[in-house]
Amino acid sequence: MTEGSRPPETATILLVEDEDFNRDLVQEILVAGGYHVRAAGTMAEALTQAEVAPRPALLLTDMRLPDGSGLAVAQRLRAEQPTLRVLYMTGLSASQFPSLAPTQILEKPFPMNRLLAAVRDAMAESRPSGLESTAMADDMPLGRWLLIVKRDQRDLYDSLRTLFAGDPSVEIILDRRTVESPEETARWQERRAPLSSQQTAAWADLGFFLARRQEKPTEGGSASAPDRAEPA
Repeated sequence: MTEGSRPPETATILLVEDEDFNRDLVQEILVAGGYHVRAAGTMAEALTQAEVAPRPALLLTDMRLPDGSGLAVAQRLRAEQPTLRVLYMTGLSASQFPSLAPTQILEKPFPMNRLLAAVRDAMAESRPSGLESTAMADDMPLGRWLLIVKRDQRDLYDSLRTLFAGDPSVEIILDRRTVESPEETARWQERRAPLSSQQTAAWADLGFFLARRQEKPTEGGSASAPDRAEPA
């Protein structure tokens, strides 16, 4: 099986984004979605990361980079790997890039499930005819998410609430725990995709946890919301 045809849960994505916070957040979303992610902040770093085995199945890159552009990264990598799939992120309107199909561009800010839907579609081996002109549904059943922010990160909490305002797939809460014991941390990690030791260390420094929403059935059969803590 080639890297390009690997199922989503084992596929490798090369993420290129120069803004640290955006890069960390997108990487967390993709890892929670079951993907392996290698991240770079510049074109030079991306070209180096692309040489690491296994080769990435998808390039997810910002259009503007400090030392080049996402288009240039894609051109360089596709010269050696023609089957590489590519998605672009931009703060501009997609209409600024008429040579690209609308489904190749994610306009910032984008809902979490829209990112995962775009990646899932790009990973697909075959695409139905006419997909280039078909909009992706924001309400695709890709799951609901919790962003659990550490209690001492109020500014981050406010920023995330602003960033994901209007995204029905995401709920942002403050962590109600008072002590982060190894047992408690392990329980949070069980709700995520498995992480390497390097990813776990990086995740602990971000100030938030990302998990698929775990709703517990009640006696009546409905789901109850998870424990939460709102700001005082």
